[in-house]
Amino acid sequence: MAFSLTPTLSPAVEPKTGMMTRVWRDFLDAFARLFKGAPGACTFTWGEDTPEGAVTAPVGSFFARTNGGASTTLYVKESGTGNTGWAAK
Repeated sequence: MAFSLTPTLSPAVEPKTGMMTRVWRDFLDAFARLFKGAPGACTFTWGEDTPEGAVTAPVGSFFARTNGGASTTLYVKESGTGNTGWAAK
């Protein structure tokens, strides 16, 4: 199943601070609730700093870095079973 969701035309990152906007943080919170609790399902989580070595998830999961910048805001779990294998996109 494929789908596309866009919360608003708001930018994902505040130009002055480089931080993720509240609109997008709220959207990610709602989106993550869709996947919560499904055994073995991909996850969509967020937080500060890189998930590499810190966040355990199955391959195919997403991590939004709230203090990321260009090419370091979205991570995808591409390999492994533990907390490694994350790639910035």
